Amino acid sequence: MGTGKTISAVATAFELFPSGRILVMVPPLDLLVQTAQAVAGGRAHGTDGRGVLV
Repeated sequence: MGTGKTISAVATAFELFPSGRILVMVPPLDLLVQTAQAVAGGRAHGTDGRGVLV
């Protein structure tokens, strides 16, 4: 279990850039999955929760 860094980072990004685009770079693929899940959960922060991760 983590300390909530990804969730905190996504929530902060949504707050700072509510209608903009945000680039997130993560080294390992498992962090990509974790970040995608956090972005999808962004609906709780008033966003549409959409994201493109490559």
